Amino acid sequence: LWAVTFVAWRRARNAGARPPRAAHEPAEHAAPVSLRRACLANDAGRARTALLDWAAHAWSDDPPRNLVALASRFGDGEVKREIVRLDRALYAGERTSWQGEPLWRVARRGLAPPTQAEAPAKPGSDLPELYLR
Repeated sequence: LWAVTFVAWRRARNAGARPPRAAHEPAEHAAPVSLRRACLANDAGRARTALLDWAAHAWSDDPPRNLVALASRFGDGEVKREIVRLDRALYAGERTSWQGEPLWRVARRGLAPPTQAEAPAKPGSDLPELYLR
C-alpha cells in the first residue's frame, strides 16, 4: 500500500512540473490562425476562444476573462464593435447567424494591445480610501 501511494505521489508531482500546453504552441501564432479559421467558417464559439487565447498571451499579467472585458480594452473603434457584435451573437436571447468576415477583416490588420498611454486605468483608482490612516 505504501509503494502504491509513493508511485501515485510521484506521478502527481511530476505532472505539475510539466509546462502548460500553451508553451508548446505560441499563442501569438496559433490564435490568429484559429481566429481566421473560425471567422471564415462563421463559428462564433471558436472565434471567442481564439480571441481570448490571443488576449491571454497579449496581456499575460492581467488577461481579460470574457469578450466584454476584451472589448473595453480597445476603447472605441472597429475592433471593439466587432468583438461586441460577436458577444451579442453568442449570448443574446435570440439566436442570430453571426458573420465572421467583418471581425477577421479588422483583426488581420493587427490585433495589438493598446500602448500603456491608451490602456484604461485600473478600476477603483479614483475611489476614496475607506479607512483613514
